[in-house]
Amino acid sequence: MSKIKSILTVMALMPCCAFAESFLISTPNTSLVLEGEKEAGLTIAYYGERLTDSEVTQVGNSGGDLHSQAYPAFGFGYNPASALSVLHPNGELALQLVLKSCQRIDEKDYELVTFVLKDKSILFK
Repeated sequence: MSKIKSILTVMALMPCCAFAESFLISTPNTSLVLEGEKEAGLTIAYYGERLTDSEVTQVGNSGGDLHSQAYPAFGFGYNPASALSVLHPNGELALQLVLKSCQRIDEKDYELVTFVLKDKSILFK
């Protein structure tokens, strides 16, 4: 995994997460570990020095308190800088984003990890 680059995008693809899973996204010097479960939030479990695959499990067991939203939305919890805010047809402003699906694609020089998030209460069309 020495030269693998991971790219995080938000677009609709096939689901892969049926239970809590950790996603390691690394550059040559740093790592980001996201944790997600279908119909639950996608959170940041770790960001810092580059990790190996085996160290990712230690992040989940570390009892750390980072676990902030990976893609913060307006209206739920404390979000000093929301990445997304909308006005629903019923006038509601709040979003509660949950993981709908994810997909991993292994390419020669990188791994593409795609996450699809949806509002827990109101469907977007």
